[in-house]
Amino acid sequence: EVTLTPNETGGSLFDRLAEVGAKLAVQTLQALEDGTAEFTPQDHEKATQVGMIKKSFGDVEVLHELELSVARGEFVERLIRGLNPWPGTYTEYQGKTLKIWGATVKEGGDPSKAGTIVNVKKHSFGIQTKDGILVPTEIQLEGKKRMTAEAFLCGVSLEEGTVLGTNA
Repeated sequence: EVTLTPNETGGSLFDRLAEVGAKLAVQTLQALEDGTAEFTPQDHEKATQVGMIKKSFGDVEVLHELELSVARGEFVERLIRGLNPWPGTYTEYQGKTLKIWGATVKEGGDPSKAGTIVNVKKHSFGIQTKDGILVPTEIQLEGKKRMTAEAFLCGVSLEEGTVLGTNA
């Protein structure tokens, strides 16, 4: 059993599971050789099948288009962590892909403006969700390096009320 940390990403979990899995594989091979291995059949009632992760899973705009209840701040923040490093979560800003690599969530705002840039300050900005404000901490604009939101704001002048996404 592996407990997730509050800031766990798909990449960090992959690395930790690789270490745990390698140790478990060695133990299992030893138990098979010693004849001490315990065999437990899979409970097919509890088993689930998961498909391949697709790049399109990272498109935050799809959540809003489908008006899914999952387009909530906490869900989007977890999606960002879960799809980091691949495919990453993304939206569109001024015709370019804007990847969001890290974020936090704050309460408040106007849920009817989901997908809109809000609370632009010198060092941070927010994106309104259906139940709060997603505050990006690490982002990457197409053609640029991955950087903190603060560094991004040094070179880009964001305007409150700008709607992110291709349908804006």
